[in-house]
Amino acid sequence: MNEESTVSEATKKFCADLLFTYAMQLLAQEKNISFAEARSQLIRSTAFDCMFDYSTGLWQDGPEYFLWFHDLLLHPHHKHVYF
Repeated sequence: MNEESTVSEATKKFCADLLFTYAMQLLAQEKNISFAEARSQLIRSTAFDCMFDYSTGLWQDGPEYFLWFHDLLLHPHHKHVYF
């Protein structure tokens, strides 16, 4: 049995929710937008759907990686530096 299969769905959801909260705060600071606008932008994104599809493993990465992935999906041909 692999390590990921031992993590409960509740734990994965908790991690995804926490990561999403941190990502919203970081996006709001980086883009100088309101927390509500950051939340709206992220909720409408494909990256959000991927994070809550636990099979992608995105729920276990950090907020910087999530925002990088979000930006990559929005602008696939741009240089992506978020850190």
